[in-house]
Amino acid sequence: MTVGFVDASEADRSASGCLDVVAVPQVAPDAALVRELYAHSSRILDALALRRRVGRADDVVSVVCPECVPWGFTETPCAVGHQWYVDRVRDTALPEALVRLGVWFEAGGWVSFEDVADASLLSAARNAEGYRAGVTIVAGERRLMVRVITPCARV
Repeated sequence: MTVGFVDASEADRSASGCLDVVAVPQVAPDAALVRELYAHSSRILDALALRRRVGRADDVVSVVCPECVPWGFTETPCAVGHQWYVDRVRDTALPEALVRLGVWFEAGGWVSFEDVADASLLSAARNAEGYRAGVTIVAGERRLMVRVITPCARV
């Protein structure tokens, strides 16, 4: 799985990931979806409870969701993605943060993706509304990357 949003050529190689998307930056995301996305991201940040520097990676962008990429729908977006990071995460704080996130996912009815075989993916889940969220570690940088994706509009 890639850490950043991918382009169409990269998507062909990594489309099986539960959070891999294709960015379609020329299409502005719907403002209501962006607000909802920010709300989910804020709750995830609260659940992680890591008091470190938070930054924007790709911020908010229109995307093609992981289910639509294999079908070749790489031109027209069907979802909105938000990617951000937490910097300088202490090694001792990471396990506790992931436990808190797992508890928050479970309490909120989020279902974990169990079949993801990516060592950098620490936690990923989907809620009943179809939102996806995942946390990856950037090896050697002590950085947690968080990606939140809205439900697919094509479904």
